[in-house]
Formats: sequence, structure tokens, C-alpha cells
Amino acid sequence: MPVGSTGAARADAITLGRRVGVRYQHRAAVCVDLLRPRHLRIRSGEQEGAGHAIQHKNSYAPLQARMIVVPATTFVSHLWPLVIIGGIWFRIPMFITLGIIVMTVIVLFQLITLPVEFDASARAKRILRQNDMIAADEMDGIHRVLNAAALTYVAALVASVAQLIDLILRQRR
Repeated sequence: MPVGSTGAARADAITLGRRVGVRYQHRAAVCVDLLRPRHLRIRSGEQEGAGHAIQHKNSYAPLQARMIVVPATTFVSHLWPLVIIGGIWFRIPMFITLGIIVMTVIVLFQLITLPVEFDASARAKRILRQNDMIAADEMDGIHRVLNAAALTYVAALVASVAQLIDLILRQRR
């Protein structure tokens, strides 16, 4: 894979080599590191997406668990406006209880999501390294970007746990 290839081209190479059957839309632009403009950066998120495609093909258990919980998570997330209006603004106890249920489902979903995201990032880094798809000086940047992407899910979990604790404390008042 030539240095300066798009992330989509590299993601295609990752998934096609493993017969995953996913194609990525190629973009003309390549990300450029503004601090070191002569060094091109690939779109690391596309490689992480390729990691998810491989997880799906291999029936990765945490991904399967997450897929089972998605409908419930989608349903309860639509109840959140009721919780805000009825429970938080008007302090109606029934809506605060509903909020606790909603946030518990969301926290469960986010807990299940953590290993999925960290594994997808780890797969992408491993595949990029093993197949010499990146220049040696790009690996540090790829590592930072993919770790940061996975850590956003940790931040979301922490925020949801804080919201759940807040609702539990409101219910006790």
C-alpha cells in the first residue's frame, strides 16, 4: 500500500484480504497533519470500521451482545424527553423512575460497547502493522487517533453513570 493512500483504500485492503465483503467509499482527500504537513495521515476511523466489519464476520461475542441490546437502547432513548420534562423540570416521581430505567439501559449498552470499540481499534492497529500498510513514522499517530476514538466511549459511559447517579439522588429527595 503506497504511503499517502486514502484511509478508504487501506480499509478496503484490510476487509478484502479477509473476505469480509465490505467496500469503502473512496475520497480524493487525504488527511494532512497540520503540525507536520509533509507527513500524510490516513483516516484512522475507516480502519477502525474495518475492524468492526471483521468482528461482524467472525461473530465477535461482545458485538453480538451489543446488537441484541440496540433495539431496547433505541426505544428507551426516545423516552428521554419525557424524563427531562416530567422528572427533572416538574419533579414527577414516576418520570424520575423512568429516567433511572432509561439510564440503566443506556449504561448497560455503553458497558457492552467498550470491549467492541477497543477491540476494533486494536484489530485495525494490528492489521495495519502486520501488512505494512503505514509508514513507521505514522504508527504513533494512528495509535493516538484510534485510542482517542475508543476513549470517547469511556467518556460517554462516565457521563451516563453520572446522569444515572443524579437521577437516583433526585428520586431519594
